[in-house]
Amino acid sequence: MPTMSESLKPESSDQEIGKAIQDTVAKLVEEGFNQDQAVAIAFQQAEKATGKQLTRPEQSRSRSAI
Repeated sequence: MPTMSESLKPESSDQEIGKAIQDTVAKLVEEGFNQDQAVAIAFQQAEKATGKQLTRPEQSRSRSAI
């Protein structure tokens, strides 16, 4: 069964895209993916389905100098 992000279309509104990404992330996290992986997958699926370049949030992890 396709995820919400995969079900999007080029004419999908920004609101529909955002909701689909949120739903897909929640589903993937429930399936065992970590948050960063789930976000990356959801955005990739949404971009592929809509043909749009979407702005991704910054990764939640901050990197510190060693």
